[in-house]
Amino acid sequence: MSEGDSHNSMDGTVVGNVFQARNLYLQAPREAPVPPGTSEDEAEPDAWVRAAGASAVWDLVPPERETREHRSLVAAVVGRLAASRRGPGTDPWHDAEVPLRFLEHIERLTEPDGLDLFPAEAALLVLLPFLHRTHYLRRAAEVAGVEPWSLAVRARAEPVRRRFEVFTEGHEALVRRARRNAAAEPVVGWWLFHRWLARDQEFAEPESVAGMLAELGECVRPLGGVLDAERLATLLHGLRRGPDVCHPEHLHQLPEEDRVRSGSGPQRIRFRRLALLATLAHGMAVEAAGLPDIVAEHVAIPYPVDMAGLRRTLAGATWGGTAELPVLRAECHHEAVVEALHAYTARLDTVLHAVRATGIVPLALPARLSSSGVVPGRGVFEGYARFRSDDRRFLSLAVGVELYKDRDLAVRELYQNALDACRYRRARSQYPDRTGALPNAYEGGIRFTQDVDEDGRRYVECEDNGVGMGEAELRGVFSHAGARFAEQAEFRLERARWEALDPPVRLYPNSRFGIGVLSYFMLAEEIRVTTCRMSPEGVPGPVLRASVCGPEHLFRIVREADRGAPGTKVRLYLREGVVAKQWSCVNVLERVLGVAEFGTVAEDGTLWATWEAGRLRTRDIEYRFRETPGINASGWSLAWTCEPEGAQVFWCQEGGGLLVDGLVVSPLHPSGVLARTDAGLAGVVVNLRGPDAPERLSVDRQHVVDDAGPAIGALLERAAAVFADVPAEFPLSEWFRSVMDGSAALADIVGDAFARQGREITHRGVPVCSPLTGTFPADVSLLLPEQSRGMNSWVVRPEGYAPDHIYVWRVLAHGRRDALSSLAELCPEVLSRRPLRTARASDQWLLVRARESSQGHWPGRRLPRTNIDSHAYGRPARALAAQLMDLGYPHEGEASPHRPLHTPLHRPTAAHDPARHARREPPRPAVPRACGSSVPAATFPRGTSPPWPSPWISRPARCAAGSPLSASACASTARGFPAARTTNCCGS
Repeated sequence: MSEGDSHNSMDGTVVGNVFQARNLYLQAPREAPVPPGTSEDEAEPDAWVRAAGASAVWDLVPPERETREHRSLVAAVVGRLAASRRGPGTDPWHDAEVPLRFLEHIERLTEPDGLDLFPAEAALLVLLPFLHRTHYLRRAAEVAGVEPWSLAVRARAEPVRRRFEVFTEGHEALVRRARRNAAAEPVVGWWLFHRWLARDQEFAEPESVAGMLAELGECVRPLGGVLDAERLATLLHGLRRGPDVCHPEHLHQLPEEDRVRSGSGPQRIRFRRLALLATLAHGMAVEAAGLPDIVAEHVAIPYPVDMAGLRRTLAGATWGGTAELPVLRAECHHEAVVEALHAYTARLDTVLHAVRATGIVPLALPARLSSSGVVPGRGVFEGYARFRSDDRRFLSLAVGVELYKDRDLAVRELYQNALDACRYRRARSQYPDRTGALPNAYEGGIRFTQDVDEDGRRYVECEDNGVGMGEAELRGVFSHAGARFAEQAEFRLERARWEALDPPVRLYPNSRFGIGVLSYFMLAEEIRVTTCRMSPEGVPGPVLRASVCGPEHLFRIVREADRGAPGTKVRLYLREGVVAKQWSCVNVLERVLGVAEFGTVAEDGTLWATWEAGRLRTRDIEYRFRETPGINASGWSLAWTCEPEGAQVFWCQEGGGLLVDGLVVSPLHPSGVLARTDAGLAGVVVNLRGPDAPERLSVDRQHVVDDAGPAIGALLERAAAVFADVPAEFPLSEWFRSVMDGSAALADIVGDAFARQGREITHRGVPVCSPLTGTFPADVSLLLPEQSRGMNSWVVRPEGYAPDHIYVWRVLAHGRRDALSSLAELCPEVLSRRPLRTARASDQWLLVRARESSQGHWPGRRLPRTNIDSHAYGRPARALAAQLMDLGYPHEGEASPHRPLHTPLHRPTAAHDPARHARREPPRPAVPRACGSSVPAATFPRGTSPPWPSPWISRPARCAAGSPLSASACASTARGFPAARTTNCCGS
């Protein structure tokens, strides 16, 4: 797990259990392994009811405020909750006593002074532990189909199981160890399930809570505002936020005080103080699945953590010490549990400090929390050590070229963070529009400036008018490597509200790893941040400033104004001796930024560049000066967009490339339209964004790790529709040649689209792409051999001599009268219009460039043994082998990667294919021959057809004496040579 995830688990993150969920148990297959230690007796079914009725929390209500009614109502609800959670289970992380310990620590924290509660407040405090557990079990049962006890990747997994598997990919080493240990696999699997459910499956949503309350039935109605679904969801959500429970954006979702109707009359509830108190109490309950990762990391190793021993440790753990300094006391059976409880207590102490700092809870809360009472059990183990890394050295590597290699990535990261901020503010501005509140129009903008300050220090500054940061963000996401804003609790809850609208408000963060800020120090010796946060209601907060001089450095947050304009300025003071004098952020952005989602400007003295929002910024560079990776697109462009927030396609006159969120990338595993001899696409720029962005990028974000070729190919098939609106005289001939030169798969897509649209592309008067002749640019040199001299492109003039049967095929396709008249004397059938195989661009590729070493040579009688990579064509290997058969070449090489083909594949002809005959399908159009060049006339008896598809002729051509003519004879005649020069007719 990443460092950010470690923080989440150590700071009191609440991760529930699924041990008692009846539905979860029923969906488990019979052979599901039952981890050891799950046979411990459950608490008595009415233990919850007894604990709720006898809780000391009721004593905090003054006598004049009668509690009898609310006690009765709470007992009824808890009874229903207890009944719904009964049942055995297989979860080794289950702890049936957690709700009771939770309630016990609520009583402990309120014991010294009391809270002067109203009955409704007491009812809510007593109900929370049991509501939290039941709601978690209910949500876990909804996704029980993931079967977490098995970590094997399934080929045809259901969507929910696939989401779980994607999550486990982030714990590759742990999963690999667990898979080697049958006893450890279900334990690790269940732990990952809890983490996944808490982090990726947002369970504290108002709809989910409302569903739980509806299942409880009529008993919840008398409690009225105590069990408001939206507020209860916020309270449950806060239990697992840790120190972030004090985040203003979370607390402001709850009223400080509100009058509600509950029972027989009005009541008051001070929600914020109850939320903070409940979070502290839940943390002190110490739940097994909420312990830091170190416990799970020590399950599938020698001397592993024993789950039964862990449960005994937590069951016997107590908070001793004084009211001012509680001390956690526990005897541990394993070293990892000792370390975990120390770390857990340290994070819980941070929660306590944050709660005290708010001043909301009017209690004499403890000053500190200590874990000095956590000790090894007697005789369990003698001593241990922990392998540690040098954090300072590690960070030094992280901000150096060892990790990122390219210092220009700091500029890229500046842009990406500004882009996320603008996207966030746009979503917050759209929400009032969809809910009928006061609209908040927003036009995002990003500006880069490179200059020298008054002290002569060179700097690069990125300014955006996005959502900005508050003190919580500066202390949290900004300063914690590995933390991503998209994983923060307040963002995920806010996004859940956005997506519940119709139509939903969507935000697709481009942040992937949460370590991009580290790259700033590749360029900078100091980072200066000035920022102002916009609240969810659209209200600007204070202007804050902070200066950071390096990783692991302390920085002071200074309030410069009580209110300002939302946005952020990040200034990087450039490191002397590292950044060259001639280096410019303008040049970097021109190279890597192809499409800006918001208007963007870059300025460095006399250098100036602008990007219009949503439009491709072309860049005309000579081929020999083109950078890789870099935007190399120029000339005219035609734009197509998948959907308002989806992928964009820009067909361009020169160059091309692949972008993610507007920034140039290259495929790590090129295939299909992305398979080229050099990097990038030809004739088109594809910008993957929003729902179409790839799931996985490399750490430096310069490479797409997923195989994006098939998806981009399907996207381009749709995007080619824009050519239907292009005038016929639009100059596409040279452009299509560059497309053909770059990618067989892309040329097929474009050629097929042109054919559907009835568009014809000609070169020197010869159709090279048309609905009638198909796509075969080499037709230029075949039909105009003299005029094509001097052309040095394999696309229109491959080297060598075209095979006879290919030449005849192309002559017939174009219906050249001069050649056909000569052929008709030998074979009258050529004048009859019979179906021919429609040429595709990949036909010419397979013939001319199939060989790895070929730079554009016609093949001989047989293709040499070679490997054909099916990924380069975006089609299965068998389909390519069949295509070669149609072209007259049984492939004797290997068609990788799907299946190596070492011997020729002989496919039955239409006349002899039983399956085709049974389907009553007509013969498949094909080229005149299927076996190479000249074939002796005696090969086929008189009056029979050759065993290859040849619908252009019903029977073999014959000479005057009645002997069959070979394809060589036909080709020679069409080329103007006597047939006798290449083939002996009549056996003479």
